[in-house]
Amino acid sequence: MFDSIDKYTDERDYKLKISYVEVYNECIKDLLSGKSTQLELREDAVKGIQVAGVIEVMTTNTKEIMNYIHKGN
Repeated sequence: MFDSIDKYTDERDYKLKISYVEVYNECIKDLLSGKSTQLELREDAVKGIQVAGVIEVMTTNTKEIMNYIHKGN
């Protein structure tokens, strides 16, 4: 993914946001928040179906993503 972004950086600007959620028994949990509260799905007219209240973090490389995955685990 980052190779493709690097290839087109001169033509476009990219912002990459990630979330890390667990879906188990129809319950959605944000693994990056550290809280055990359940989240809900909501429909947005522009963005489509979204997880309400989920944390989204900006990232620029694979190492950052792996750090968030380890944090969530």
